[in-house]
Amino acid sequence: MQEITWDNQTIPIVYKPSLRVKRISLRLSPKELAFILTHPPRTPHRQLQRFLDQCEPWIKRQLEKVTDAPSLHPGAILSLY
Repeated sequence: MQEITWDNQTIPIVYKPSLRVKRISLRLSPKELAFILTHPPRTPHRQLQRFLDQCEPWIKRQLEKVTDAPSLHPGAILSLY
């Protein structure tokens, strides 16, 4: 499993081959706090790495959104307005 380190946070990249997909896609799962890389089976690792390199600006924007999000924990106060 590959990981991305950003602002002292390590976020895993989960490779998920799927027979139903035709293209490579990357999404951030806030629930698991992991990037999910969905791809057709038999996609060469070099092609997946190239895709991740191309997505680097998007990855950085998503990580900034996650770090800016308020954290929820017991006793946290949330404003509804």
